[in-house]
Amino acid sequence: MKKLVYIMLVMVGVIASAQDSAWKSIDQAQYLCGGIGDESMATLQAERAASNLSILFVSGARSAYVADVNVTISGGSLSQPVHFTAGGPSCLLKLAQGKYRITAKLAGDELVKSVVIKQAPGKELLFKWQVVDAS
Repeated sequence: MKKLVYIMLVMVGVIASAQDSAWKSIDQAQYLCGGIGDESMATLQAERAASNLSILFVSGARSAYVADVNVTISGGSLSQPVHFTAGGPSCLLKLAQGKYRITAKLAGDELVKSVVIKQAPGKELLFKWQVVDAS
């Protein structure tokens, strides 16, 4: 019985991991976030060519990667703002051509950038919070 429970827990973890590495869609936007761990980084690298916007979230003098950033995208062809939490320091997006406003919020500190999306090549945005490193 213990082996069955263990196997079921492992399978739930595998399924959850696979779901985290899949593109998510909200309105006209698709996004894929991650970058924590080798498997997540490999997934992002493999999917990079399919995106037309990549975002990196860092903080402090050493530009340490940060996750759990609240992201809002508005403008372009979106009928309403898109909200999601980036589960890793890197996000890939697929957006229709247009001008967008990207808001990223970390620990109450909000940064805003505008970007014009064209089909190719993809754009890159860096959000950097000026938080003092604890080290």
